[in-house]
Amino acid sequence: VLFLATGAIDLLKRKRAMASAGPRKKMVQLHWFMMDAAYISMGMGLWAIYANKSKPLAQHFVSAHSMIGLSALGLFGLNLCGGAAKTLLPMLSGRSMRLLWTDALHRYGGFLAYTFLVAA
Repeated sequence: VLFLATGAIDLLKRKRAMASAGPRKKMVQLHWFMMDAAYISMGMGLWAIYANKSKPLAQHFVSAHSMIGLSALGLFGLNLCGGAAKTLLPMLSGRSMRLLWTDALHRYGGFLAYTFLVAA
């Protein structure tokens, strides 16, 4: 998960150095794919932990590690939804998908989610 998220962030840093829009759009699509893969991996890990713990249900997810991890999962989910909305909503009005955009809330939300991911 950490590898995918770090790679996805690194793609956007490299995107800034490119002049033409074509390669930048491909970098953004790869960023989106890698972040989705990281989120799915986090969800699969959560499911594996939940399914294989022998503790009673009340004792699941009570440690600091689990709370930080669940927070990271929630923040990642919110950030993915926000990014998808910003990218896909123009299609509702008949325009094309908008891949090249910047948003401070998305950037700082991603930074916060990544920080929680590393902390977990």
